Amino acid sequence: MKIQLLLAALMWTAASVMLGSRSVGWLGHLHFGAVLAGVAVVLGWFKQHYIMRRVAGEAVVRIRERGSDANVLGFFSLKQWLLVAVMMGGGVALRLSGLIPVSVLGTVYATVAIGLLLGSGRFWQALALGE
Repeated sequence: MKIQLLLAALMWTAASVMLGSRSVGWLGHLHFGAVLAGVAVVLGWFKQHYIMRRVAGEAVVRIRERGSDANVLGFFSLKQWLLVAVMMGGGVALRLSGLIPVSVLGTVYATVAIGLLLGSGRFWQALALGE
């Protein structure tokens, strides 16, 4: 069970670092990048508060109910893994399409990064408390 919690926490944290790094690269070159980063922090907090915390909590419950002997990659349901794939594919498609301005793309990436980073706290908390 601890391994599954650790993997989930690391996955969300690593994804947030990757997305955040990309967004800093894009927003850092804009004159108004700091303002957009501030907007992303606020939006990311709301995303975490209203969406990510619930999703992480459901995953923690799933991990607990499955127990220690379950498949280690089953810490997310098939539906959640499909959502991860769609989100990753969508992000890559948006980035490569050139249809979205860098300012918007950087803000979206930063928003998702903040939401994931703050939401990952639920996994880290469950791991630390030995839930």
